[in-house]
Amino acid sequence: MTLPAAIPIEAMLKESRLSALELEVIAGSSGLADHYISNPRIQKPGLALAGYLPYVKPGRVQILGESEFSFLETLGKGETETRIAQLVGLDIPCIVTTKGIRPPQA
Repeated sequence: MTLPAAIPIEAMLKESRLSALELEVIAGSSGLADHYISNPRIQKPGLALAGYLPYVKPGRVQILGESEFSFLETLGKGETETRIAQLVGLDIPCIVTTKGIRPPQA
C-alpha cells in the first residue's frame, strides 16, 4: 500500500474542507510547518495513556476525547503529566481534542 504524501500541520489548518471543524492551535504554533502528518489514519491513544506505548503509530494524528480525558482525571497530576509527556515524546504530528474539551494546562 502506498501512503499519500505527508502534509505539514500548517497546511491541514489552512485546508478549507476542514473549516467546519473549527480547529484551534492551543500549543506548539511555532512548529506547525515542521510537523507532518505522514499516515492518513487517526489514532485514539487510550492504551498509550495507560502506559502501553508500542502501538502508537508514527505520523498519525492522535485524538483525545471524553474517555481519554476521563481516564487522565483518575490519575494524579504528576502521573497525568508523565503520560502526556510520553505520548508527546513519540513521533506524532499533533493531538486533537474533541467536543471542545480544553486540555489541562500542563
